[in-house]
Amino acid sequence: MYPFFLIFPKLRKKLVLLCLRYTQLEFWPSLLFYLPLVPYLIILSLRYRGIRYLTAVNPGILASGIAGESKSEILNLIPKHFMAKSLLVPKETLSMDTIIQKWMDKNSLRFPIIAKPDKGERGLLLHKIHSKKELKQLFLKYPIDWLLQEYVKGPFEVGIFYFRLPHQSRGNLFSITDKVFPTLTGDGLSTIETLLEEHPRYRFQVDTHKKHNFFQLEQILPKEKTIRIGSIGNHIQGCMFQDGESYRSKALETHIIKIGDNTKGFYLGRFDIRFSNRKDFQNGKDFKIIELNGVTSESTNLYDPKFSILQSYSILFRQWKLIYEIGFANFQNGIPLFPYFELFRLIKNHGEYRKNLSSNQ
Repeated sequence: MYPFFLIFPKLRKKLVLLCLRYTQLEFWPSLLFYLPLVPYLIILSLRYRGIRYLTAVNPGILASGIAGESKSEILNLIPKHFMAKSLLVPKETLSMDTIIQKWMDKNSLRFPIIAKPDKGERGLLLHKIHSKKELKQLFLKYPIDWLLQEYVKGPFEVGIFYFRLPHQSRGNLFSITDKVFPTLTGDGLSTIETLLEEHPRYRFQVDTHKKHNFFQLEQILPKEKTIRIGSIGNHIQGCMFQDGESYRSKALETHIIKIGDNTKGFYLGRFDIRFSNRKDFQNGKDFKIIELNGVTSESTNLYDPKFSILQSYSILFRQWKLIYEIGFANFQNGIPLFPYFELFRLIKNHGEYRKNLSSNQ
């Protein structure tokens, strides 16, 4: 008798795809990916005699950015000149259209705009909104606090991981990640849906890509015509991360480090930045910060497909060594640690919040 999966081609295809996923670290399940980090965190906790030092890394952010932090409150820490224009819409005011319209008029904004939960991470419920109708539908489905932002077209986006040791007057750029947005090239015969299913990379996130392109899945792309199929700089949303050291320049370093140094209560985390001209960006000009992530953000260049597993984990381990080093130093300088009970409650509540939002997707 033939094995069950040989009888059903679709099942066989899924099994092959599942096996192939495990050959590429960037597509590993989170539990598997972070498993090797656990012993190292235990070693660091024993060395520093505690685990809560990570809550003292960024005293300007709730629990340093472990969970439940407000995106709008974090953005308020950054010098406003460099920020994408944004508006916090508390759940109590979701029905007040005039507030949003006044904000758009004041800043000369038009649709599309970006909407994201004020408390969320890893691209959770991030939407590109094209009309008032879409925005109303989103608010009705998810009555939570929302952060609205101008849509910075780019087309370029990077993640810059910054850190500053407490005894230093000037920070450092740990890494730069180049975010490569997904594109699709036609063969003149296949639909976009077929091209997605057969693409060597996109097939691993095919459901995500189909969701983003539901309106054109049956379209046949002309031969050699290339279109962008995603515009959100998040790996879960289909963006590819690769090492961006080619962007590094003295002028860029000076400019970003100055912003990091002047961000209140901030010692370690990642700036997500969009810009339209590579040369101007390297000269520290004409860019917009769209997000700042705290202590649980990552140096996302570690997901570069060209990196070996050893290279990727080396980056991850060095990042966590810095987290403990900075947190411990801040604690010695008088920054209090987050109480155990409050930390447990914060993580628990945020987990339930995420679960509730995810169940409605």
